[in-house]
Amino acid sequence: MTRKLEDFPPQANRPGYVILRTEDLGVYTMLRTCPLCGLPSEVDVPAQGLWDWEHGAFVQKAFPGLTPGEREQVQNGSHEACFDAAFANMED
Repeated sequence: MTRKLEDFPPQANRPGYVILRTEDLGVYTMLRTCPLCGLPSEVDVPAQGLWDWEHGAFVQKAFPGLTPGEREQVQNGSHEACFDAAFANMED
């Protein structure tokens, strides 16, 4: 079953996303909705990185172990494939 952002109550100070516990105490799952396709977007994040990011750290510093695509999901929920497709025709 696919989890959707709408299935969970809003969490204080977390506009546009919810954090779900995992069995690994040092990892949380961030659930968002991809703004490009409208489908659910999930990414697992380390607990310390989540705290750092929510308290102002740059996403690259907070989540150095995530790929650039995963960090994009953290920031705005977009899937890597959706993001790449949306900007495929842009020049460097």
